[in-house]
Amino acid sequence: MNVYDTGRDLLSFGVIPTDDMFPETALVKLMWVLGQTDNTQEAAKLFKTNISYEFSPRTFPQENIVEGGQKSGN
Repeated sequence: MNVYDTGRDLLSFGVIPTDDMFPETALVKLMWVLGQTDNTQEAAKLFKTNISYEFSPRTFPQENIVEGGQKSGN
């Protein structure tokens, strides 16, 4: 979001980066957050809170390789 003009423009408009959260998860989380509060600042704070491990700062492709029912590297 900080590398290209488009990402920086989105951030300046108030878009909240979701790192590696799936769009479907972001939608459900947004619906839940809006059901909790009408305050936009509180809603943004809740949305950024990692409640049930729905996002991580960065996911590397090798972390998601499943071999024999377990993640590789374990």
